[in-house]
Parts: sequence; structure tokens; C-alpha cells
Amino acid sequence: MEKQLLNSMRVILNKHDPIGLYLIINAFDEYDPEIEEIYKKSDKVNDFDESLDLIHKTFIEFFDKNIAGKKEKYVKLSKDLFKILRS
Repeated sequence: MEKQLLNSMRVILNKHDPIGLYLIINAFDEYDPEIEEIYKKSDKVNDFDESLDLIHKTFIEFFDKNIAGKKEKYVKLSKDLFKILRS
């Protein structure tokens, strides 16, 4: 993954901070494992709904269903990531 894309994804994840880690830890690279996983699987994504599913499932895998929360919580994050992954 290109450094520029990684940093763009970091900015988006930290902005949306779906788990609340960035607010607590304030580490720019805190979501890197999730970013790597999303990036690896993003080539199989054909549309926004699949992107939303991928991102939500990734956070469930890394944190668990209760911590990750509902899929609706990831809509804005998914839209932002989908845009840069498709450009």
C-alpha cells in the first residue's frame, strides 16, 4: 500500500474513530491493523454496500460485535473510505 493512501485512510479512521481509541490513545497509527485488513479485501468490493459490510465485519473481527456496534455506525466512515479506495 502506498504511504499516501495509508495516511489518507488513517486520517479517515481517526476522524470517525468508530471504537473511540484515537480519542483515548491519540496514536495516529492505532487503526493500522484494521486498515491493512480492509485494504487487502477491498479489491473484492464492488459497491458501497459491500464496502460497508467489509468495514463493519473487520471491526467485529478485531474487537467483537458488542464493541464494534451496529453497522449503521459505519456508514459515513465507509463512504469516505470507499471514495479513496475507488479513486
